[in-house]
Amino acid sequence: MHGLVPGGAERILLSVLESVDRDRFDSLIVCLDEPGSLASEASDLGFEPIVLGRSSRRDVGVVLRLARLFAHERVSIAQGWLPLPATVARAAAVTARVPVRIYYEAASDPTPDPRRARRNARLERLLAPFTDAYVANSEAVAAALRDGLRADPAKITVIPNGIAVPEPIDREERERLRAELGAKPGDRLVGMVARLDLHYKDQPTFLRAVALLAAEGRPIRAAVVGDGSGRDELERLAAELGIVDRVEFTGFRRDGARLAQALDVATLLSHSEGFSQVVLESMAAGVPLVATAIPPNREAVEDGVHGLLVTPGDAPAAATAIGRLLDDGELAACLGTAARVRVVERYSPEAQADATMRLYDELLVNRAAP
Repeated sequence: MHGLVPGGAERILLSVLESVDRDRFDSLIVCLDEPGSLASEASDLGFEPIVLGRSSRRDVGVVLRLARLFAHERVSIAQGWLPLPATVARAAAVTARVPVRIYYEAASDPTPDPRRARRNARLERLLAPFTDAYVANSEAVAAALRDGLRADPAKITVIPNGIAVPEPIDREERERLRAELGAKPGDRLVGMVARLDLHYKDQPTFLRAVALLAAEGRPIRAAVVGDGSGRDELERLAAELGIVDRVEFTGFRRDGARLAQALDVATLLSHSEGFSQVVLESMAAGVPLVATAIPPNREAVEDGVHGLLVTPGDAPAAATAIGRLLDDGELAACLGTAARVRVVERYSPEAQADATMRLYDELLVNRAAP
């Protein structure tokens, strides 16, 4: 990883490491840059991140430092998460003669920079012969690997994210969390938990939907949970829409998944996803969900069964869907229950870990075969 910053791929990594059988696979976390704010969570799980201390994007010495680490630790499987770390990990693995080399991708649109995308594609052509497997967390990401990077389809394995169903919070804690988000008795609380990266996430459409609901005279309160480069722009938009007094910008919260249980409706509006951990967290909590009808979300959510899906960028449609769930408690409860069941049946941490370990075993056997 670049570092354990608050993000979907980073949380997936921790989920995998927590669930994989440690008697069979002894794991290391290696960061190219700083360990990041999730390092404490890794430490709680018993993993102390190793930081290579990359000095710049052109620090090729990081490959040699990682190769020495691989050799010293007698690593059998090198799995790089996301494009640059996967490039460094596979190059180091070849140097250190690590038997199995894997590229893990969690984004269907890994970079907004066309030059960087072309560079990634060139590097991938060089590394493809030395790559044993590509792991995607959704069919949409698998398609991006296949069509964008020209990865060999036979080497691509889809392993969806796993998420544990949380213990329900009690009434007292729910009221406390709602108060932290600025909700007063009688308010209807809607929220969006996501990093404030406006290339991928669509908080502007969420705010415009909130403004439309407020214009209807609803006692609406909104929580924007997360931080990132788009915060100033979003705060300006809230002011332009006249909803500053209705929106709470919380910044990054480690308890974002728990906050979901305090919401009347959860939303995840985005331009691009890999396979949203936030969507799964809302579903696992049984909170009625409105999400953008992009391919990864359609894999997790059947419209009208596990949540409501809306056209990307369509604030009136988002407002209508949110309003429908606020008005129809029976529908909201049915969708929330069905969503929780779907997570238990399809997206458990155990299923993710089992699929990961099966892949590791198969690759190790194949490499050991004469």
